[in-house]
Amino acid sequence: CLRTLAEAGCRGLAEGPGRSDRADGTTQSPTNHKGRVMNQPTALTITQLENVYDNLAQAIDQAKNHADGDKAELFLTKLCLLLANELGDDAGFARLSDTALRDL
Repeated sequence: CLRTLAEAGCRGLAEGPGRSDRADGTTQSPTNHKGRVMNQPTALTITQLENVYDNLAQAIDQAKNHADGDKAELFLTKLCLLLANELGDDAGFARLSDTALRDL
C-alpha cells in the first residue's frame, strides 16, 4: 500500500540540482547524458507528480500480481536502472536514493 505524497512527507521535490561553480568563478549548468541541462526548472507540478504516483502504484500492483509470482522488487529495480540511465548522473541518483530512504 502506498501513501499519498503528503503522507509520505514529500517536500522539496520541485527543487532541482544546484549549479556547479567553476574554478574561474563562473557557473556551469550540469547536463545529463542526453545534453539536457539538469538544473533547468523541469520539476513536475503537483498534478503531474500525482499522475506519476498513480501510474507507479498501478505498475507495482501489476508486478505483484504477475503470473510468475510477485515481481514488484524486480520491477522497481528495472525502473530505477532505467531512470538512472535517463538521468545520466550516478552521483545524483545516489543522492535521490538517499532521499527516498528517509522516513520510510
